Amino acid sequence: MKKIVASISTTLIVMLFHSVVYGQDLPDHIIPIIKVSDISDFKRVDDALNELTHSVTKCVDSKLGDYKKCACLYPDKTKKLETTIKEVLSKHPEWGENGKGLYYYDEVEKRSSNIFISVIKTQLVTSCKL
Repeated sequence: MKKIVASISTTLIVMLFHSVVYGQDLPDHIIPIIKVSDISDFKRVDDALNELTHSVTKCVDSKLGDYKKCACLYPDKTKKLETTIKEVLSKHPEWGENGKGLYYYDEVEKRSSNIFISVIKTQLVTSCKL
């Protein structure tokens, strides 16, 4: 039976959170995303993560299963997130270092986002059987 690396837990759901850090000095373990090319790569991960978490949250809210079971129902979205992370880390290996976080403030939407790729990767290690 084919296995898809695809475990998402409650931790993944909170990997993308809004911060109040804007306007303050960032801790050393946080990488600010400022360059246009970096913003594009950050948004690719952000979009793939949001797509998966939206589907998982909708599944859980519909009482079709817990976070882990619901995550396993979306192997294509999980694979997209994994592939996106792999591609982005090939350009920015430091983004995946353990304990490093990415911080981006969107001037247009007036919101900030943080992503910890190392934590997301840790959550994507359990196989789901199809």
